[in-house]
Amino acid sequence: MCIPTRIQVRRATTADATAIDTLQTRALRAQSSHDNAPDLDAYIEQTDLLDPIAVAGGHYFVADFGGCILACGGWTAYDAVNTALMLGVFVDDAFAAAGLGTRILRAIEDDIAAHGLATIRAKSTYTGMPFYQRMGYRPSGLVSDRLPSGLEIHGVELRKSL
Repeated sequence: MCIPTRIQVRRATTADATAIDTLQTRALRAQSSHDNAPDLDAYIEQTDLLDPIAVAGGHYFVADFGGCILACGGWTAYDAVNTALMLGVFVDDAFAAAGLGTRILRAIEDDIAAHGLATIRAKSTYTGMPFYQRMGYRPSGLVSDRLPSGLEIHGVELRKSL
């Protein structure tokens, strides 16, 4: 277990992929217990959570404490004009409410703005929605993703103008 005192938010590298995958899985399993949504386990098993193109492009960030990844998140281009698609923010459940999600989200937003994009589109589970709303995101509709097994994961689409 890492105890954060000095945490560096930095761009992820391909060397971080295993740690990021482990963190994302842990965070989603913890969320699944909060949401009481067993379908999230299927989502974890059937979805590639980490976008290697975002990592290679320098658009994925980690909160690193001495090599321990405590939070992560990133973005990718979206097919709408001037819009970025956030890939999500994941925080180790042991460090929830410690401000790491906010630091990752700010790094993502700053990077998106530096690339001249004006709008962010994100998807969230119902549990994550209050975090995004505190950060200025507004719900724009309900979404569902159909998994290869046929299960559907439901959530909320959110948007924010920079």
